[in-house]
Amino acid sequence: MACLANRQCAKVVAPGAELHADEASHWDALHTKDQTSRIDHQIGYSIDGACTNQAESFLARIRRMIDGQHLHVSPQ
Repeated sequence: MACLANRQCAKVVAPGAELHADEASHWDALHTKDQTSRIDHQIGYSIDGACTNQAESFLARIRRMIDGQHLHVSPQ
């Protein structure tokens, strides 16, 4: 899994970029190759500059758009 995650990140993340993720275990693979800051939402929503609010807000809006406006969304 770590290999797949790193290959996907290498396609879209600039070298030297810092990634922000929450404490979900599926993000652990990011630490193997990339500089990653983690945020524990039980402690706070922004700690030492780590914050995932923009990404989570974007994904929530996409989900609402898909549920509210589209009958079918192709995986392509």
